[in-house]
Amino acid sequence: MFIGVDIQGRSLPRSGLHVLARTSLRRDGPSVHAALFPCSSRPPLETYQPAGSGTVHRVALQSGGESARNRTPSTSPRYGPVMTRIRATKFVDVNGGRIAYDESGAGPAVVFVHEAIADRRMWDRDFDRLATSHHVIRYDQRGFGKSPEAKSNFSPVQDLRWVLEKAGTTRTAIIGASMGGRLAIEFAVNYPGLTSGLLLIAPGPPSGLDTTMLPEAAKEFEDDERVSKAMAQAWSDKRVDDAIELVRQRWCSALQGSALELFRRMVRANGPEIFEERSFRFARDEPEPAVPRLSAIRVPVEIVLGDRDAPLQKHFVNFVAKRIPNSHIEIVPGGDHMPNLSRPEAFDLIVDKFLSRPGIVR
Repeated sequence: MFIGVDIQGRSLPRSGLHVLARTSLRRDGPSVHAALFPCSSRPPLETYQPAGSGTVHRVALQSGGESARNRTPSTSPRYGPVMTRIRATKFVDVNGGRIAYDESGAGPAVVFVHEAIADRRMWDRDFDRLATSHHVIRYDQRGFGKSPEAKSNFSPVQDLRWVLEKAGTTRTAIIGASMGGRLAIEFAVNYPGLTSGLLLIAPGPPSGLDTTMLPEAAKEFEDDERVSKAMAQAWSDKRVDDAIELVRQRWCSALQGSALELFRRMVRANGPEIFEERSFRFARDEPEPAVPRLSAIRVPVEIVLGDRDAPLQKHFVNFVAKRIPNSHIEIVPGGDHMPNLSRPEAFDLIVDKFLSRPGIVR
């Protein structure tokens, strides 16, 4: 059961969502891009001041204005309708389990890694859009979607490696959200030769980060603990709709229409994993923590943050951006923890820009 973080200096959990931080915290040339602000007091773009040599971009939609920002993810004015195809799920046998995945298209490889309140369906639209020009892969982490629960210790990094090997990729760009962003970082520092670029959406805290490294975030940690306890209590009391609504209010307040319905279906379906950590209690980090090795990442890195995301996320984003050379932060106006669903057109612009950067395998 998740009940919030321990703010006494112990390592942070792998989920990257402090709303998903559980009772047990047993796991043990950077650019400074901006001083980001909580959503309740966020100033206009002009008041964001880079604290170092890096850059912060605030994504501006080229057309459509407010109405474009509120479109559901089934259409894109830039690309037209994007239809989600029904695909046959494939499986790869991994150490002590099986991983569900699918793949499509031909060209440079891109793998999507979902966050801890979702499954691979969060990428439905993005997967089909990029399949026209790339070899795209997505999968359900253990216990999520169609991947069975873990019953013994496992490595999320090695699971991703096995998926990529099964898909026949030798080098890939990784698009990871929250927990998936954390995993993308862990993979890149352990397998730099297999990684061509990282697009990190509100990435979770990499291994080796503990709360003493973020003293400025003490208030946000405490607030997350309070909210997490309320969510845990609702789930424990079998008030499933209330638990889902609390998650929405905290993390996905910008979702509307079909995107909101997808979010609710994913949280409901994955509730045992989200709220009880049935599989991730068995997850183990790689032997060497990622934090001391962030400065060794040399591939293109974009870090995405919705300006309606939970306040704690800005601290993780800044921590990572300061330590990865030549990384960039992209601010998505009106975006939440799932900007690909809450602001799909803006997210498309970020993805296309990222995949066109020098150094990404093409």
